[in-house]
Amino acid sequence: MQCICGNCLTNHSGLNRIYMTLLRSMQDQFKGRNGSFYSIITLQQMCVAPAGAIEISNEVMPVSDWAADFKS
Repeated sequence: MQCICGNCLTNHSGLNRIYMTLLRSMQDQFKGRNGSFYSIITLQQMCVAPAGAIEISNEVMPVSDWAADFKS
């Protein structure tokens, strides 16, 4: 991806840092069938599909924890 302005590049880099931090925290929580941890690349592949990304992010940050704040 090519960025035209500095702000775009800064924002993109910041989002990448957040994404990698989230993947590292997920790596500690998810184990494969044989008990070994998933690699970062495997977690990235699991997050390609929206359903997979939602499922994995729900394990790290359950919706029930923050959804109660939005009920009226």
